[in-house]
Amino acid sequence: QPELERRVYVMTTRRVSWMVGCLFALAGCFLVEAAESPAHAAEQARSQSEPGQSESSTSGEVTFLNYKAPVPAGWIAEQPASSMRLVQYRVTGTGDDQAQFVIYYFGQGQGGSVEANVARWQSQFRGPDGGTVEPVVERFKAHDNAVTLVELMGNYARGVGAGPGEDFKQNQTLLAAVVETPSGNLYPQLHGPSPLVAQQKAAFRAFLRGLQSVAGTQ
Repeated sequence: QPELERRVYVMTTRRVSWMVGCLFALAGCFLVEAAESPAHAAEQARSQSEPGQSESSTSGEVTFLNYKAPVPAGWIAEQPASSMRLVQYRVTGTGDDQAQFVIYYFGQGQGGSVEANVARWQSQFRGPDGGTVEPVVERFKAHDNAVTLVELMGNYARGVGAGPGEDFKQNQTLLAAVVETPSGNLYPQLHGPSPLVAQQKAAFRAFLRGLQSVAGTQ
């Protein structure tokens, strides 16, 4: 009787082990199938890309003179309106809100000093009471190029020369930079309704910090 019970126990144990092994194998098949499915692959790609996405995410790059820079996602390329503009982009917001990004270049040694440009941009703004608007100025390096970034907010009468040009538009922001390069100063600018420009500020900064010479050129 004990011998019979031992044989029954052994046979039962082996059968249970075999069934457990089959269940693990079957579960493994389902896991492999799920991992290789298109839906899983899409979800994995999305989860990997989402942490890097932000207002400053890029959709490509643009090359001008001997330089290149990342283009923020959603910026729409336009034909530059004049020979003084290297590149031009339209930035859209909610409703009819639009901002414009341009890079001015006047040639090596041309375009005026940083101080002169900051003073000119400031002269084109007025506060709600008609008074002077003080600029917020930041300086940093981007790939060995000195960058001066200026932010002005208020009523804006944009003009190319000194002083205000067009009629004043309310609640506007100008982000303007002077990038000092061996080829001459570059003048990137983003201007438009303040809420829209605020949304694009990180993208504008990413453009400036990503601006660099094309390999093998100066």
